[in-house]
Amino acid sequence: ATLLRDLETKEGRIEHIHQSWVAVFDAIVDPIFMHDRQGHIVRANRAYAELAGMDIKDVIGRLYWQVFPRREGPLANCSLTLSEKREMVEEDLALETGQIYRCRFFTLRDRAGGYLASLHIMQDITERKGMETALQQERDFISAVMHTLGALVVVLDREGRIIQFNHACETVTG
Repeated sequence: ATLLRDLETKEGRIEHIHQSWVAVFDAIVDPIFMHDRQGHIVRANRAYAELAGMDIKDVIGRLYWQVFPRREGPLANCSLTLSEKREMVEEDLALETGQIYRCRFFTLRDRAGGYLASLHIMQDITERKGMETALQQERDFISAVMHTLGALVVVLDREGRIIQFNHACETVTG
């Protein structure tokens, strides 16, 4: 009877730890999923399932490229992660909707270095990419204006070092 109670207590602890891990995994707002060597999803968080428009139980076991993002096959850097035994690779993925995700791929290994699973973490960087594009366009515009001016323009940093000058300045100073 004592052995049975000890076993039930240990099973209860294991279940509690499992449920705690699932709660933490599902609390992460970035879409995350894990897949096996063939690309079958073995675990996904709630954010990934919602992005795919599916229930988590319907995601498990399917090839991830048939769930999200829908493609003909695995993402390019995912296959690199498997074939080159690199621990982390990332790529930006632009969707037809205009959304851009930074995808990070991690190879999970056992203590002996053997492959366990691949972990994908996806972060929506659409807004950041839009701001970067707008900032680059503004810099390009300012640079174009500066270089078409006939006046000499020199830009100094806080220490007084020249960091940029226009074509007119280059022509006059040689």
